[in-house]
Amino acid sequence: MSNSSIIGKDTNIDEGSVVDHSIIGRSCKIGKNVKITESIIWNNVVINDDCVLDRCLIADGVVIGAGSKINSGAVLALNVEIFFF
Repeated sequence: MSNSSIIGKDTNIDEGSVVDHSIIGRSCKIGKNVKITESIIWNNVVINDDCVLDRCLIADGVVIGAGSKINSGAVLALNVEIFFF
């Protein structure tokens, strides 16, 4: 995690994950080998293993499935579930 990131209370970030220039809210679960760059993630978000998020906005309650890539400029609304098949 970079010094320029803010991580909320009760948020868990698993091994191998990188958070750079981002804000992550409370009670989030970030899986293994996730890369988050210049993004804002609200509360109660689940990001599963091997995801990449770049310059995006993720609202409360979103679930992002393993291996997903959320591209620059994306906005995911409340309680959206995204899975990579």
